[in-house]
Amino acid sequence: MQSDPAQTSYSQSKQIAVREMDGEAILLNTDEEVYFSLNKTGLVLYNHLCSGHSFNDAVGAVVDAFEIDHAIAYRDCRVILDKLVHRGILTANSA
Repeated sequence: MQSDPAQTSYSQSKQIAVREMDGEAILLNTDEEVYFSLNKTGLVLYNHLCSGHSFNDAVGAVVDAFEIDHAIAYRDCRVILDKLVHRGILTANSA
């Protein structure tokens, strides 16, 4: 788990190909030939992080898009973020 995602920016790893369909996405690691799927919530988070937004801004976008409680959104987004970083889909950049 990253220590403080609010203090870190993220970018899509170079070897990732993305295919969006119906508000969801399949992300393919072309080096390892492994895929990862994102539901609508994960895709909102992913797109905001890849666009240079902070983690907190991305969580806010999830809250706005799905009208859910901020604490629940933060917790769920943190789980998704950790998986994306662990699988090499997102790269954590230095603050």
